[in-house]
Amino acid sequence: AILHLGGDVALGPAGARGDALELALDRGIVRLDGAFGEGRAGGMAGELSIAATVDTLSPGLRALFPKVADDALEALSFRTDASIWTDGLRIVLDAPADGERRVMVTGEVGFADASFAPGIELRHIDGTIDFALATVGGRAAGTLGFGLGQLEFLGRRATDVAGVLAFDGGTGLVRLEELEASMYGGRIAGRGSFDPGDGWQVHVACANVGFGRLVAAGGAQPKGATHPA
Repeated sequence: AILHLGGDVALGPAGARGDALELALDRGIVRLDGAFGEGRAGGMAGELSIAATVDTLSPGLRALFPKVADDALEALSFRTDASIWTDGLRIVLDAPADGERRVMVTGEVGFADASFAPGIELRHIDGTIDFALATVGGRAAGTLGFGLGQLEFLGRRATDVAGVLAFDGGTGLVRLEELEASMYGGRIAGRGSFDPGDGWQVHVACANVGFGRLVAAGGAQPKGATHPA
């Protein structure tokens, strides 16, 4: 259920505008500011700014995401049952009556206790994602920058994780670039790619990582898990 808590909505011949429109949605608060009206060739155009703090990324809330953002998160198998928030996610729509619709999504989203699955499952992730995406030919194009305070994989833990995911709208490929993290007293760096037909390939290099601590941590992983090469 959606409950209107405050703000104004104006409807008229020129379109619709929302000012400080505040809604209670899925155990959280969402604030919307923006306007939509007639665009090119009799279509629709507009811009929306979103500020939100919610307790969980429910299917109902995720259904409100622009497709370009949802497709990018789905490529990572992004999930969280914990808090998610943003102070200024910006959505720009240009949808002519005839021709290709373009949607741009920019801004930062924070989250807690999330999981990704880029080839292996990454769990207990706290951090932020910085969207700079647009649709090209119906596919996501642009980048997702990420800064993660921590994550766990195969029983091991990394901190201060940062990198960029670059989406190619022409081919559907995703590149992992500039991956860096701290791990057991050392640093790791990596790169990778995702092909919709072949899945993920990730290459990681380590420097000064405490090997004994790395192996010992892996011994605590669940039965049936596989050690990395």
